[in-house]
Amino acid sequence: MVADLIIAILTGASVLLLGVSVLAGLVVRKQKTHLEKVKAQNRNQWDQITKLEDTVKKVKESTEELTFMQRNTILNQKSELDALTLAHTQLINKTQVVESQKKSSEVKLGLMAENFMPFIRDYPYDHKKFRFLANPVDGIQVTDDSVIFIEFKTGAARLSKSQRAIKDMVDKGNVRFETFRVNEQGTSLKIESSMGNLDEPETGE
Repeated sequence: MVADLIIAILTGASVLLLGVSVLAGLVVRKQKTHLEKVKAQNRNQWDQITKLEDTVKKVKESTEELTFMQRNTILNQKSELDALTLAHTQLINKTQVVESQKKSSEVKLGLMAENFMPFIRDYPYDHKKFRFLANPVDGIQVTDDSVIFIEFKTGAARLSKSQRAIKDMVDKGNVRFETFRVNEQGTSLKIESSMGNLDEPETGE
């Protein structure tokens, strides 16, 4: 009886251990399956993170390349603009030099004309009776019956403001001849005579 009881107990224990072992195997298998799913999910997430990092890296590289290209473009454009600005400045300077030389040539030609015009063949008056003034007109020409203000012009030169004023006064007849007498000490003047179309000024004693 005791032996049968022990055998029965051992048999039950074996069955119980077998059941526990099977249950443990099932639990382990389930946990393993769960772990594999988690690992697969983690692997997918890791792959996604890796792809995202690669994408970010490519975007960063593209941005850096674009920035570099834009920087080079800006530098090249700045260099071209600086070169154009320098060329423009040099052109302006050369133009000013040419204009200055042209004006200087015109002035020199004008001065030469002032000195030589009375002696050229087409000058209609006696050059011996021409007197240079230089300013405000080139000179005065005296003839047998008149006194003429003479101004020589070259190219497109025009009368100055003061020369136009003199011409207007001559046109209006606002011209006269005055004689002044200097005292013996040379310290004062007295008008001696005044002739012309203007009112005669008061004379001093």
